Amino acid sequence: MKEKYLLKRKYGIYDYISIPMKISPLCTVVLLLNNLIKYLRPAIEVLVFAGFIDTSIEIYQGKTTQNSIYIYIGLIMILIAYGYLNDGVLTYVRSKRDIKIKNKFKSAVVEKCSNLKYYHIENDNTWDLINRICKNPDERIIEGFNNINNSIGIVINVLSLLMIIMAHIWWMGGVILLVCIPLFKVAIKAGEENYSTNVESDNIMRRADYLDKVLMDRNGVEERNLFGFSETVQKWWINKYEIARLIRKKTQIRNYVRMKSGSIITMFIALFIIGMLLISVLEQKMSVGVFISLVSASLSLVQDMSWNLTNNIRGLTVNKEYLKDFTAFCKLEEQEDALVKKEVQQKVAFESLEFKNVSFAYPGTEEYILKDFSLTLKKGVHYAFVGKNGCGKTTLTKLICGLYDNYSGEIILNGKNIKEYKLGYLKALYSIIYQDFAKYQLPIIESILVCDTYREKSTLSKIDNILAELDMKEKIDKLPDGIDTWLGKLKEDGTDLSGGEWQKIAIARALFKDSPLYILDEPTAALDPIAEVKLYSLFAKISENKSTIFITHRLGAAKISDEIIVIGDGKVIESGTHDELMKYQGAYAKMFNEQRSWYL
Repeated sequence: MKEKYLLKRKYGIYDYISIPMKISPLCTVVLLLNNLIKYLRPAIEVLVFAGFIDTSIEIYQGKTTQNSIYIYIGLIMILIAYGYLNDGVLTYVRSKRDIKIKNKFKSAVVEKCSNLKYYHIENDNTWDLINRICKNPDERIIEGFNNINNSIGIVINVLSLLMIIMAHIWWMGGVILLVCIPLFKVAIKAGEENYSTNVESDNIMRRADYLDKVLMDRNGVEERNLFGFSETVQKWWINKYEIARLIRKKTQIRNYVRMKSGSIITMFIALFIIGMLLISVLEQKMSVGVFISLVSASLSLVQDMSWNLTNNIRGLTVNKEYLKDFTAFCKLEEQEDALVKKEVQQKVAFESLEFKNVSFAYPGTEEYILKDFSLTLKKGVHYAFVGKNGCGKTTLTKLICGLYDNYSGEIILNGKNIKEYKLGYLKALYSIIYQDFAKYQLPIIESILVCDTYREKSTLSKIDNILAELDMKEKIDKLPDGIDTWLGKLKEDGTDLSGGEWQKIAIARALFKDSPLYILDEPTAALDPIAEVKLYSLFAKISENKSTIFITHRLGAAKISDEIIVIGDGKVIESGTHDELMKYQGAYAKMFNEQRSWYL
């Protein structure tokens, strides 16, 4: 059974340990144990070097023999060897752990995104949350683990050194701990501010990144040259970037001042410690070796407490805030079987599709796009959905595809409520070509096959037949690598296509899927009206025995349909053939006459 790494529960700091432990237990245990040794090492070094110095002095004074120093030399060599060998081993262990977390945890987050209900994608607030979570989630887990691991290690280091100091000056440890409590509070507050600042600035940077794409993307080069808007858009980009930068800068300066003030305080603490230790040496309560080792350790202690520990606490606080978002992300509603492949075991058939008094409003809105909508679609008929922008044409396709199910009324597919069908069946039922269809920069054959993972021996001949019907085979055969030629300019020898040719590749994808129902949601919007009619006519000819839905606001293309459905105010206001609707002299006839000049 596949391990689930994302559950609908509240996530806490401990999950930065439990998640890596679940994914890579051996590597995680090794890193935890190594960290324990690493941060106990300074205290061990204090004792070893103190013993070495004191023994050296005693040998010089003739109080002991040289044999007594060999044990300390051996221990020093072990400490040095550990330092050299440890780095190489740790690099390997970390790399192995990081790869596993990337493969499993990041994959789980991506899978969660793919399973989300469609309305989350169209909701701005949820989309911002998704962007925050999906931006290198594996690195967040690794960073959180490192924060906890290092914080625990530094605490062990500090406590072990304090115990050695307290063995000579018992009250000193309590003083140091009391002084450091405000530093920890400052670090926690800084972490909370950092995360809230990042959330605010990330939302602004997302808009800046879009403007950057407008300035740099290859697809917009013609309009940038034609309209000369680069300077204006660059000003907008600079404005957004500066706002985000200043938000972060303000917080960073404030936190830097706080932390620097704390480090000055701890420096005075270090000087105070050294002074008290010196008094102990003068009073012969402490050996010279212990004093020298403790002075070095005290300076290290200041560094750990003023910067390392507080930085880790601040990082932990940031990552704790991230887990609040992560908890909200994991609780987002998912679409059952969203990643199920289309069913191929049984022949998927389309007999009829009926909308019965369907009313629908998009989540978070009160305006109904469809109002008591009723319509029956039958097998083998070519339909055209027409109407003004925003009348609900595209919304109908979203309901047919199962992207939304929060509607009232019923949608009946082949005599059965569409909600009762498995998603795999619905995926096999339809092929869709959208207005903003994807232009995959892949080899031509892969750009077509991306819609279908079930490949048979007859695949190539099937693609050849489809391309021939679309008048694309001759052009593709003339390309250097034929059907294996890369599309786009990501590769040096790639070839670009015209707008109409890209559309034909998108149509080829839909035809290759060989579904009983085809939906064309204005994929020809970028073409002129006459070219659009020609392409729709070609598609209608190729899909002669299939059921099709053409969505268009250009009525010249609607003429080729068997039945035209005119939608207005969330309902069907007219239906019939082109000739019937022209005779009726209603909304369709009025719209067609307004567009008549487009086709003359």
